[in-house]
Amino acid sequence: MAKKPDAVILFKEDRVNPTDQKVDTWMTDEIGEAIAQYVDQGGGWLGWHSGLASYAAESSYTKMLKGYFEYHPELHYQVKYTSVIGNDEFGPVSFEIKDEHYFVNVNIEETNIFL
Repeated sequence: MAKKPDAVILFKEDRVNPTDQKVDTWMTDEIGEAIAQYVDQGGGWLGWHSGLASYAAESSYTKMLKGYFEYHPELHYQVKYTSVIGNDEFGPVSFEIKDEHYFVNVNIEETNIFL
């Protein structure tokens, strides 16, 4: 960030060792403040997927993001996606995955939601 890039995409959750008994985090107050200051000075920031996960709800980082990850529901549903464009050389473009819903708390009036 010292090089002042035009934008940063963060897709790393705050937990360094999520499966351990004692979970460590990497985002210190100083790092969160530096990120918030970078954005306040015009830097672009995209918190993508895990870039919202496990960060303290009342940190300078989540205040800057205007949101944070809350939880996944217990159930995950099998979802079939089918292209609306049509077929490729092998037929309809479709696939099934277990959909992992992501519930977040977002101040939608004060931020731009990408997806």
